[in-house]
Amino acid sequence: MPGHTEFRVRTHSLLRMSLLLVGRGPVATVLSGLIRPGVGVGVLSRGTERSVRLLAARSGAPETESGRAFPAFSWDEALAHGRWDAIVCAAPLSPGAIRELAAAAPDAPFALTSHTPSEVRTFRSLVRRGRWALATPGFLAAQGQPVTWWQPGGARVAFAGPGSRAISTFFLPRAVSEVQLTETRALVRAATTVPFAAALDVVRGDWAELLRWDLPRRAANEARITLCPSARRHPLRRLPTRAALSMLPRLAGFPADAALRAHVGSRRAQSLRMLDDWIALGEAGGTGVAALRELREHLAPSARRPRHSAEPKGH
Repeated sequence: MPGHTEFRVRTHSLLRMSLLLVGRGPVATVLSGLIRPGVGVGVLSRGTERSVRLLAARSGAPETESGRAFPAFSWDEALAHGRWDAIVCAAPLSPGAIRELAAAAPDAPFALTSHTPSEVRTFRSLVRRGRWALATPGFLAAQGQPVTWWQPGGARVAFAGPGSRAISTFFLPRAVSEVQLTETRALVRAATTVPFAAALDVVRGDWAELLRWDLPRRAANEARITLCPSARRHPLRRLPTRAALSMLPRLAGFPADAALRAHVGSRRAQSLRMLDDWIALGEAGGTGVAALRELREHLAPSARRPRHSAEPKGH
């Protein structure tokens, strides 16, 4: 979080908030609608407004026309509040900011939506042992776009990590799932999907072109190995991967290709950070990262290339 001087102090009397939601973007917006009724929610806001209205996305069909106003807290107010029972971070925070929030509510479970390896390692080291959790959204959300559930009828968000059980109690039972995953397995899941999202961004949302391009599959395999060497025994294979991608728009229950096109462009900076992390991990561990490097060169704004119709020869 930027310097505290950017936040204007306001007074919230007689409010007993129990959950602090950091962020007010698309992911925070959807998460706000999945919180149990009766749970007090405060939104950490950089603005000067006294409340923030976030659209509600409850179980069943998304209700994008309704919303709920939550009290807005400045940075200083959030730290001074001292009664947070849970913290959910759906926005980028600096290590110093995470440390301060964790210290302000040391017993509160603290969930992070990022699955960038370096950010997760920092987060885990700064939050009290046994209280941290990773939140994996099961939806696609872009600014100004309707919310689309990734798994219709399934959980809207899954929590992993030692604090997952505690943090899940603040959300609607049918909206969340408490997943008993290790940190590594949770990160491997992200490494399986993000290279394909990055590639879809490179080809400007052309799903047919994504199917013809094998680079994201190879990059995903490299990313998985940097996190878990045993992933070598279970690689993503070319034909099954292409078949799964070709069937996805029909099996997802919604126009997945269109939803992903609207979603991935706003995540380019995050994709680059994750690619950089996997490359650094691979170099440190002596594993191959050639495909990851190539994908990053395609994605980096300074190295954007013309659209291509097929994998370069020799691959």
